[in-house]
Amino acid sequence: MEFPQESIADLCRDLLIDQKWLLAPSLAIGTQWVDYVARQGVACINLQVATCDTLACEWAHTVLAEGGLTVLPPEIDTLLLRAAWEELPADGYLRRLEPSPGVLRSLQQTIQDLRLHEISPDQLLQTGGDGSPQRLQELGSLLQIRSRQLQEYSLADRADVLRIAIDVLSRQTAVPGWLLIPDSMEAAGLEQKFLQQ
Repeated sequence: MEFPQESIADLCRDLLIDQKWLLAPSLAIGTQWVDYVARQGVACINLQVATCDTLACEWAHTVLAEGGLTVLPPEIDTLLLRAAWEELPADGYLRRLEPSPGVLRSLQQTIQDLRLHEISPDQLLQTGGDGSPQRLQELGSLLQIRSRQLQEYSLADRADVLRIAIDVLSRQTAVPGWLLIPDSMEAAGLEQKFLQQ
């Protein structure tokens, strides 16, 4: 990702004391960017580094708390996926695979990507893609099981947090502060909708 040095410096000079957020691919990278700019003599006052996830949590935290929801920790995510795996048909495609950490991570990423792009089990079957109907059916089942698990355990995954944050922002008349999004920042699905609010 391209380092937005000049954009950060301009934002900090032009809006000296205003609240500002710098969107970065990770908190560590964003902090490095700000440190570099500060070492060049630019006062980085009221500038917070955020990722899409931390910013969404910032906006969604009140609704999450009121709803008694907890953001899904990665460790619990893995356990829930393993439990969902066990609910799949024993003679199915996925159950024939060994549920190794690598396979589970791949499935975790796939489920997360499908949820972030708001693809339902029915849409998955309709689009078909290059997957066999059986595999698509099983992925659809995992999506349904994931939704049930999140409700059952009062958890919110990344997609839920982004949906809540989008809803909160859509009801705001004005958003306090400024958000710097580097040109090279990639976002799709719910992340893109959130950043467009």
